[in-house]
Amino acid sequence: MLLLFKIILGKSLLSFNKNLIFIFILLNIFFTVIVLLYIKELKENECKCSESNIRTVLEIVNYIRIFMIVSGVLSFSYLFYKLKK
Repeated sequence: MLLLFKIILGKSLLSFNKNLIFIFILLNIFFTVIVLLYIKELKENECKCSESNIRTVLEIVNYIRIFMIVSGVLSFSYLFYKLKK
């Protein structure tokens, strides 16, 4: 399987995984921001049709995701900084 990736992609499997992970991280950030903007718009319009526990839970989960993304980026930045020294 690894040989197949090397032949098809001309890269190692590790570099392919790094690129894939980076793309998934960007998509995760994009999705989280879109959901939070949508919830904010619903609240500003005082939309009664969508007031539910599900919306509240979704909002809380997305704030937790933002916290995890930011703390992960800061952790990796610090780790990268320490390894370069």
